[in-house]
Amino acid sequence: MIRSILYKEEIKTRRIAIATFIAMALLATYILINIFHTIRYQGEVTLWDMIVHKDYNMISDYKYVPLLVGILWSLFQMIPELQRKRLKLTLHLPIKRQKMIAVMIGYGLTMLTMLFILTIGIPLLILSNYFSYEIIWAWSLAILPWIGAGYLGYLAFAAICIEPTWRNRVVLFLLFALSTQLFLFDAYSKAMIYMYPIHLFILLLFGISIFYTTIRFKEGRQG
Repeated sequence: MIRSILYKEEIKTRRIAIATFIAMALLATYILINIFHTIRYQGEVTLWDMIVHKDYNMISDYKYVPLLVGILWSLFQMIPELQRKRLKLTLHLPIKRQKMIAVMIGYGLTMLTMLFILTIGIPLLILSNYFSYEIIWAWSLAILPWIGAGYLGYLAFAAICIEPTWRNRVVLFLLFALSTQLFLFDAYSKAMIYMYPIHLFILLLFGISIFYTTIRFKEGRQG
């Protein structure tokens, strides 16, 4: 049964997987070319001064990309379930509701993780040949909240899609919009470390909310 659910999710998200991978791979290529161009024409000394003294992050173009990708993945995964009423039928399959939803969400989070590793982790690995460990580490610390925003977008929009009432959908969206600010506000790279526990707590709450909205959806709640 779980294998069938995973196969269904793979079919639904095949196109968005290819599209987002190509888009993020092109963005990664652009960022790398831009960095090498900067090194060539501005010189390593000038570049190092900007990075060390001004906390200049040369991969800041990634900032909003994981959030957008997470939202798109959630919409492509959940909207077909609702439009064709497949989710209501799926919830009546001989498998525990919590387990079925956990498999669906787990699939989405796993695919997002693989996508982020391939299109963000590999470019950082390439740049580690040109920049010191401390700089790569600082950039990695800055990127983690952006990736967290991608997971937040995925979880929040999954809950919003499943929630049966528009009133609660608006509430969830407002909470999502406020929470997003905590992941994307500008701060010194290493200062964001102190926000990580708050980020994890927010992601956990939105993850739990998916199971709550699923219960409401199955019961046909209207208020």
